[in-house]
Amino acid sequence: MESENFTKMLDDLKNRFASRFIFSFIIAWLIYHWQISVALFWYDKTQFQAEGCRSIFDFISNQLKSNSYNCETFWTAIGFTFGLPITKSIINIYDDVILAIRRWIKAKILKNALTKEIKRLKDILKKIDDKSFMNGKWNFKIEQRDLKDLSSKINKKVDVNEYELNINDAKITSKLKNNGESEVDKYIITDFYYNEDLNKIYFKKELMSNFINDKNDFLQNIKISFLDIEKDSSGRIKLTGQENHDYVEYLKIEI
Repeated sequence: MESENFTKMLDDLKNRFASRFIFSFIIAWLIYHWQISVALFWYDKTQFQAEGCRSIFDFISNQLKSNSYNCETFWTAIGFTFGLPITKSIINIYDDVILAIRRWIKAKILKNALTKEIKRLKDILKKIDDKSFMNGKWNFKIEQRDLKDLSSKINKKVDVNEYELNINDAKITSKLKNNGESEVDKYIITDFYYNEDLNKIYFKKELMSNFINDKNDFLQNIKISFLDIEKDSSGRIKLTGQENHDYVEYLKIEI
């Protein structure tokens, strides 16, 4: 029975000390009566005698009589009891606000980065079939090979011709440079594909119907180009590669 009473007393003390007010009161009391707190842990007999006391109990009694802070302790405990939760709530709100601002800034940065990336991808997609890349005046050189020579191991002389091309809205007007600048044919660019990452373009040149002389000459009437994009020493765009079985060079001379 006595053990049960002792257990109940301990539980009661535990509940009391668990109270925010009781805990705050104790802390405030220890702060206001700091001399007693220090004496309990560090004073020895000689120090009590130096204070004019015969024992620690006389010292505590004198301190409680001369330095009574019960009122201050009570109101400080009240302040701690109600002030600390408010302060904690303010700190939590501040932390939440800072966290929300950080998330907003991070989202803004990510949104801007995403917007730039989307714009870059849109530009790439726009360029993929943008035939206006070819607009302007070009020097065009073609090394024409006979199909019979392609299967031969003997290097044979190829015909090299140079043209001046004027390209506008995918329509090509070409003039043979060494033939009195006379207009010789007109092509139109179709199936255009530009790969910016690899610096390559692919397209098909189809001879316009009213310029076709031999409808059976497929290789003459339709030319498929696979070209690498580079720049010459002057910074002008230069396209080099294959057009059907011929080697070709496009050099841009005017936009």
